[in-house]
Amino acid sequence: MPEAPIPFVPNQESGLEKLGGASALAMNVVMSPNGVVHRRPGIVADGLTSGVVDSDGVVGLHSTVDGRIYAVGGSRHIYHVGGGSVQLSGVVGEKLAGTKTPIFAETEAILAIAGGNVPQKIVLASDAVSRLGGDPNHCSHVIAYASRLLTNETQTDLSKVRYSEPDAGTSYAGHELWDMSGDAGFFSAEARPDPIVALHENSNEIWAFGSTNFQTFVNDPTIVFAPSNTREYGCSAPYSIVRVDQSFAWLDHRRRFVVSDGRSLETLNSGAIQQVLDDMDTVSDCIGYRVTEGPVDVLVWCFPTDGRTFAFQMGGGWSQWGSWNETGNRWGQFPVRAHCHNTVTDQNIVGTDDGYIGCLKMGQSADLGDRIHSFIETGYLDRDTDRKKHCISVRFTMKTGQATTGDTLASVRYSDEPGVWSAPMVLSSSANDTYPVVELRSLGVYRRRAWRFEFSAPEELALVRVSEEYEVLDV
Repeated sequence: MPEAPIPFVPNQESGLEKLGGASALAMNVVMSPNGVVHRRPGIVADGLTSGVVDSDGVVGLHSTVDGRIYAVGGSRHIYHVGGGSVQLSGVVGEKLAGTKTPIFAETEAILAIAGGNVPQKIVLASDAVSRLGGDPNHCSHVIAYASRLLTNETQTDLSKVRYSEPDAGTSYAGHELWDMSGDAGFFSAEARPDPIVALHENSNEIWAFGSTNFQTFVNDPTIVFAPSNTREYGCSAPYSIVRVDQSFAWLDHRRRFVVSDGRSLETLNSGAIQQVLDDMDTVSDCIGYRVTEGPVDVLVWCFPTDGRTFAFQMGGGWSQWGSWNETGNRWGQFPVRAHCHNTVTDQNIVGTDDGYIGCLKMGQSADLGDRIHSFIETGYLDRDTDRKKHCISVRFTMKTGQATTGDTLASVRYSDEPGVWSAPMVLSSSANDTYPVVELRSLGVYRRRAWRFEFSAPEELALVRVSEEYEVLDV
């Protein structure tokens, strides 16, 4: 009898037709390079804080080159995090001005923070907090490039980028000199008269993202900064931009997730979820970040208004991340609102909408105590024929992270072309069996069948392979 895999993989195609074989949903799962499915990383405290940092949530995070963590709360207070948290603003200095998502730029001497108004600075030697001096403009983005600070404009001349005088080392005097009668100045991204909605750098170039195109600029000995390239891809969500090594990934003006090195551009298989993105009422508040943890490399985009978080696995496909409310027995939004990568400790630091700071780690079954509920649905599979098939058996090969006691590991359901889901069939292991192989036999007749694999037990679980043995009937 023929045997074929059941594709339980994080390759969600919720924008395509499920009856044509598109996977409807992959929730809270990731896949290692050899095709083994795991839970997504869970949020653990890991000694970063002892409780809520800001009751209005954590909306910004930055890790310095020496591993210090700074956070901005929804209250706009600024914190130094680690073994507890120390509030810097409101005690010394001022809160971050503005209402936009914080963007950080680090020099050797200061950490500049843009939030929609005049930028803030933290003097790294003392943790003193104050407004950035020299009368800089109101901005949503700030970057450090070629020994200068650069900002976009959010009030007037929206196609201009302003830059400070240069400075380096432990001095920051030049970064508080913005008067254009000196060595400070501006340049314009004038390929098209659309506003600059975001500003980033990748060490080689400055990237000015417009609403319908982006331009790159390089350091120039004669005119300070010169244009180097222009591309017809805009940005519909200023905080969706994620650094991917020398490239950036973001939500473009056509609501496609794209990645570019400034020259070539490719879409991140957006067609799989494009209809979902097109149907959203609001995408401008999308927040993006990158999680590299163990064998997993994932680009994550959260849509706070819509309530969904999409994850694209590098070299793989799409999935969604969410939370689980145990009391209400219902799904909730993935709580992360800010992320940074600590290169010293190699931790993915995250801030949540209820004010906690922790880190994402593989092998966890809970987010700060709330269990992670994971499942994968396939589309309707027809095994390349419209004839009826008899499902002789389905075999599940799994690995658990600790000796089990025969408890439930997971469950599986099926739905036939198209119909309601069957009752869950429990998959359990024998006592102390950490490499269980579970077989279900004689599961009926179908023309097209979708499957759903679900797991939320506290044991670590890896789904190695699922295969179906079937017989094609003469009808």
